Amino acid sequence: MKLSNTKSIVRLSMIISICVITRIYMSSLPNIQICSDIILLLAMDRKLIYSYVVNILVMFISGIFLGLGIWVIFQIITYFILSSLVYILKPQQFISKLLILFLSGLLYGCIIDFFNSLVYFNGISNYYLLLIYGIRYNFYHAIFNVIFYKYGIFRIEKMITDI
Repeated sequence: MKLSNTKSIVRLSMIISICVITRIYMSSLPNIQICSDIILLLAMDRKLIYSYVVNILVMFISGIFLGLGIWVIFQIITYFILSSLVYILKPQQFISKLLILFLSGLLYGCIIDFFNSLVYFNGISNYYLLLIYGIRYNFYHAIFNVIFYKYGIFRIEKMITDI
């Protein structure tokens, strides 16, 4: 996949800017991110490279405004894992996409908690505590992935994936 034509570069930059703006604007709300749906939607539509590009640029650019740290690398790695997994599963129907988005919201929290337990909490022994304490936020992420897709992103899915 090449980013050679102007149309795909402009669309990709618009997607990245929408993700960055909404990520910054909604940063006060815990784990409620539109960019999760967009990154995973690109992977669902068999555009894994675009998903990776959006992932890296959104996390880095929004990290400049929200704070750069090792957690940005964790987020990039986590979205790499989730995008690759969604790409392999390749859901096509509406219900399967909703289910994948819900499960990816939960899995995102589990993977981030794993990285955080390794770096901040002296190893894997405190991983389960992070999971228990963060389960509410992980459910927020999962539920809002479904809500954003069902009531917003589903309506503009063709425009997002037509790169």
